[in-house]
Amino acid sequence: MSSYEKYRTQAVIIKEKNFGEADKLFTLYTEEFGLVFVIAKGVRLLKSKLKPSLKIFRMLVVTLIKGKDVWRLTDAECLSLRLEKIKEQNLAKTCLLLAELVQGQEKNTELFKVVESFFLENPASLSEEDFELWSVVNVLHALGYGSDDEDFELLIRPFSETSSTKNKKKIISLINNALASSQLRKQT
Repeated sequence: MSSYEKYRTQAVIIKEKNFGEADKLFTLYTEEFGLVFVIAKGVRLLKSKLKPSLKIFRMLVVTLIKGKDVWRLTDAECLSLRLEKIKEQNLAKTCLLLAELVQGQEKNTELFKVVESFFLENPASLSEEDFELWSVVNVLHALGYGSDDEDFELLIRPFSETSSTKNKKKIISLINNALASSQLRKQT
């Protein structure tokens, strides 16, 4: 019998997909491993102890086992409740962008801090659109896009309503330029 090493790390659930009769596949952004794809066995069953914790866009502490072919999720403890509905919808767009731009499994402490800030800081004063711009700008910056642009540097945390309201067109242009330079995504 072989033993597998368990890893405990903070994570955010970015995507979920039903798999088989009772399992789910999750895309997690983790503190220790970056973007990982994990399977949670039996999590769709009513008796599953993990089911209540595994909700999309929640901050968790998870226990993972690296199997031969796939990561397996064996435990999850919820650290944050879901965001308010408005911010959750905008965060969904940012998380999908994150999943698209992050290539492969690699630890990125700065990017994890940015993702974590969406849950901890949750700037209530920002409008829906400003929250989306704030989150996208910070993700792009943490991934190294736009870091050679002085204007882009001014937009990262803290992000005030006045800076976004006055410069929305410029911010959107800077985001589109950063996305175009990634060559992974078409401009939006």
